[in-house]
Amino acid sequence: MSVTVEPHRQASSHKVYLDGPRGLRVPARQIHLTDGTDFRLYDTSGPHTDPGVEGDVRRGLARLRAPWIAERDDS
Repeated sequence: MSVTVEPHRQASSHKVYLDGPRGLRVPARQIHLTDGTDFRLYDTSGPHTDPGVEGDVRRGLARLRAPWIAERDDS
């Protein structure tokens, strides 16, 4: 079994994050169009395509929702 750990690199696009509620960062792919404009799409590729993320398959993903769950005090 192999795991992809290198970010997908394309000169015509790059990964960006949009600010969401409660400090949430929403991943998007900013696509550079031939007319000089940009277009953003929701990026479902996960953290392994972010060059700023140090991934370790043994540790798993960061527990981003842990503070929200603890704040609810219902679980």
